[in-house]
Amino acid sequence: MKIIVCDDEPAIRQQIQTLIHIRYPDATVLSMESADALLKNPNADLIMLDIQMDNVNGIEAARRLRAEGMNRPIIFITAIKDYIFDAYDLDAFWYLLKPIEKDQFYHVLDKAIKAIENAANKNEEVLVFETKKQKYSVAISQILYAESIGKKIVLHTYNGLIEIYGSMRDMEEKLGDGFVRSHRGYLVNMSKISSYSSEGITLSNGDVVYLARDRYRAFIDSYMRYLKAEH
Repeated sequence: MKIIVCDDEPAIRQQIQTLIHIRYPDATVLSMESADALLKNPNADLIMLDIQMDNVNGIEAARRLRAEGMNRPIIFITAIKDYIFDAYDLDAFWYLLKPIEKDQFYHVLDKAIKAIENAANKNEEVLVFETKKQKYSVAISQILYAESIGKKIVLHTYNGLIEIYGSMRDMEEKLGDGFVRSHRGYLVNMSKISSYSSEGITLSNGDVVYLARDRYRAFIDSYMRYLKAEH
């Protein structure tokens, strides 16, 4: 288990590192004093991130990481409540307030570790598509949404676009229950949704997908069931 603790206060970093090692002595904890350092080396199973830091703050750092496809849990740790909605828009695992209270910290840490272990135990499902020119394989977790254009399906992924021939109905069956129709021409990965309104769905990379009025209620029902199942 590799955990990054990013905070510009040395005492806070030391406190968190000590608490983690008491609970999980085998964990590797990397201490970082700035968001710039985190953005250069974000590879970890879990990120604990302060918000109020010089230069790049924690919210902006998390936004950049999500846009790059980083889907690891992020726990924000801060002294103020003002950013709580920004944090959850970025799919934050939790939002902890300073001063850090040990029992609450361990409650959140244990939940995060359990979620990471559960995800690791699931086999990463990969879809294989073959055209006349090329064969594609893509992990479902890397697909943001599917778009129907004429006789083609365009998969929007973190690594670019994949165009294949097929129907949206067949694609819906292949992608499974983690995806929802927002429109007859769009199929959205619910794990990549950062926010939504009656007009559209914003994904973790900033793309906005149209949400049809006649599908709004069905979308809400599906997304709420998905969130309940995940948490």
